Amino acid sequence: MAHLKELTLENLVATITESTNTITTYLKKNNIQGPSLHEDSPVSLPPVPEVLGARFKLLEAIDAMQNLVSGTAYHNSADLLFRVHDTSILDVLNQFDFYSAIPLGGSATVPEIAKKVNLPEKLVRHVLNYAVHMYYFAETAPDSGVFVHTSNSAFFARNPGASDWCTHAIAQTGPFSLHVAESYRKYSAGKEEPSQEVIESAASIADLDRTGHPVTFWDYLEHSEEGKPKGYRAALFARAMGFISDALAPSGNLEVWDDFEWGSLRDGSVIVDVGGSRGHDMLKIAQKFPQHKYIVEDRPSVEEAFNAAIPAEWRSNISFRAHDFFSPQPVQADLYYLRWILHDWPDKEAKQILQNLIPALKPGALIVIKERVKTPATDGKGNYVLPRAVRRQIALNDAQMHTAFNVFERSVDQWRELVLNADPRFEILSMDGKGAQVNKGIVKIVWRG
Repeated sequence: MAHLKELTLENLVATITESTNTITTYLKKNNIQGPSLHEDSPVSLPPVPEVLGARFKLLEAIDAMQNLVSGTAYHNSADLLFRVHDTSILDVLNQFDFYSAIPLGGSATVPEIAKKVNLPEKLVRHVLNYAVHMYYFAETAPDSGVFVHTSNSAFFARNPGASDWCTHAIAQTGPFSLHVAESYRKYSAGKEEPSQEVIESAASIADLDRTGHPVTFWDYLEHSEEGKPKGYRAALFARAMGFISDALAPSGNLEVWDDFEWGSLRDGSVIVDVGGSRGHDMLKIAQKFPQHKYIVEDRPSVEEAFNAAIPAEWRSNISFRAHDFFSPQPVQADLYYLRWILHDWPDKEAKQILQNLIPALKPGALIVIKERVKTPATDGKGNYVLPRAVRRQIALNDAQMHTAFNVFERSVDQWRELVLNADPRFEILSMDGKGAQVNKGIVKIVWRG
């Protein structure tokens, strides 16, 4: 949007009105149900250009409006506490499964909910009193003690994977964020360049298991958690990644079958999903292109999640192979698919992962890298070319990666440099950052060795 001085209440109201009218006009014209807080609301707006553009403007204007109306004193005092307790209440709702305690299309009283979540009624009332102000659940009438679902809480009730994602975001990785300042102070303060060592990330020095030494995020996943079965963390992470892939798909960002012209490969081609977790991507692709053979590679601890995710009727097409991508690739394939893998590693390790493919590569073998590819936020003349909501998402992606792995998402030039430094025999066929679709970037490579 315009300069900060132009972010006035009057201008913001005009933007909100105009953007809202654009969205609602499209929905009415195409007979599409609009969003609401009712439990049967659609989970997203249509991912068409005119709606996406208006949505970005609306999000930006609403955010600025909230800041102006709240006032800087409130925004930087009470609002800080809201951010802390919003998260803790969501964690409670998730861990005690409040979502299944209220039937979809029905209601439940506080005593009924308390019995199902195994908490005192006083605590249940406290949690719900807070949650309703985030539009998770709603009370049928003031002080009625009877609660129903909203669109937010119903989403959890209908999507069990949402619980895995919430656990991953809050309980599994959330505590790392409290160690970011410590990581900066220890390893980057006073230096010209920030640390790029994984072991010096906030996640590593957090040492949540109290081992007495820094632990990488991946080693943390492999560590057994007290009271949980072996491999619990790795399996949870695999399920969470599968969920977020599906959850973001309606936004037009993550249709894996569009990442490559899979039908252009000869029938019977072998496709290896490097670090493919529980195989959710290969299952989607195989369902559209069953003529190929798919091999999912990941840590041994993920195999149980793979077996649970891949239906028996697809096991002849999709198989699991335990493999560490820091070891030489043993499988010769027609195409290697790396989705959200290299962005988890600094350049040194990312280059090694690519180089470890070389022993298995045959001339003409393809590598498809699905990653976030940063596109410039400005035109080089001081003008933004990406909406603020997109720039904020990019900043969030950077924060998440840097907290866990001491890396930032890569630009087009940085991806090109990484690939060619790994081996000049890698030829980049194409690279697309997809502009405002911040989760969809494709790097296509062919091996010319």
